[in-house]
Amino acid sequence: MALIPTQLAATGKTVGPNPRIYPDGNDGVRPGDFIAGTDLLPVGMPLARNTSTGFWTPYAQAGANGTGTIRAFVYPDEIQLVAAGEVVGQMLRKGSVHRDDVNTAAIRALCPGTDPTEAELDTALRGGTPSLREMNIEVLGLAGVS
Repeated sequence: MALIPTQLAATGKTVGPNPRIYPDGNDGVRPGDFIAGTDLLPVGMPLARNTSTGFWTPYAQAGANGTGTIRAFVYPDEIQLVAAGEVVGQMLRKGSVHRDDVNTAAIRALCPGTDPTEAELDTALRGGTPSLREMNIEVLGLAGVS
């Protein structure tokens, strides 16, 4: 039997910081190459693949060269970019993520000048060619999506 939220605290059990990010199977989490930088990419940060460099990068609203299309999410650990070279980081490439666990604050902090509204982010999570669902990532908790 599942515990209801009020029972969870009474049992002493805890839920992690992102309890609704679930990889699917052995290939749900994969490594990727990130270009040099100094940012700390938190768990739940949407990622895009820069088509001109081949590197993964934080999603940018209306970004060029594929950076405006969400393709993955930072998971299971944050990724610290370094100024002097490339970094390999892990990301969710297959599975499900809840909309409330998509790190909206990180998008706004890391992509100044491209701050998406909540509605624009919801559109990005629904859209893309191919869409996240077509790439085997299901985004739960979006209004109007079943």
